[in-house]
Amino acid sequence: MTRYFFHVRRNGILTEDPHGIELGSRAAALAEAVQAAKDALHDSVLGGEPVEDVAFEVIDQDGNILIKLPFKSVERLQAQIRRIGP
Repeated sequence: MTRYFFHVRRNGILTEDPHGIELGSRAAALAEAVQAAKDALHDSVLGGEPVEDVAFEVIDQDGNILIKLPFKSVERLQAQIRRIGP
C-alpha cells in the first residue's frame, strides 16, 4: 500500500494534508481525489464559497505529484454528465 496526500491549494496558498491515506494504487488515489473534490465542491457551493481557484494536489509518499485537480473541472464534468443523462 502506498500513502497518498491530498493537499488543497486555494488562491495560491497550499494547505498540506499531514496524514494522507493508504490506498492500493494510483488509480484508487485519483478516484479518491475526484470523489473528495465532488464532496468539497458541494459543500463550497452550499456555503456560497468561490471555487474558481481551488484544487487538490495529490502527492504520493515519495513526493511525486500525481495530479492537480481543480474543483472547477469537477463542476464542469458533473454538468457534462447531467446533460448526457443516464
